[in-house]
Amino acid sequence: MPSEPSPEPEKRCIKSLLGIVSRGLFTANREELLEIVMSEHEAKIEGLARFVLKMKTKAERRKWLDSFEDRHGIEITEELKARILELARKK
Repeated sequence: MPSEPSPEPEKRCIKSLLGIVSRGLFTANREELLEIVMSEHEAKIEGLARFVLKMKTKAERRKWLDSFEDRHGIEITEELKARILELARKK
């Protein structure tokens, strides 16, 4: 007896899920807001540094960093390079 084909999975629209979802009122003073922004910034720098360190060759890392500097500027690139060196020394 042949088995019946399984039903197609239900397609769900995520259009209603797009955008900001309100979870109530959020209040923070200037110092708290700066702390949040800085912690997010540090997490991004950490993630980028780990991403660059996973590249196979030094040439590949340099090419990526040059491209990053062209898009984002020298100041943030220097911060990223310092974090890369710090993580590399820990290994």
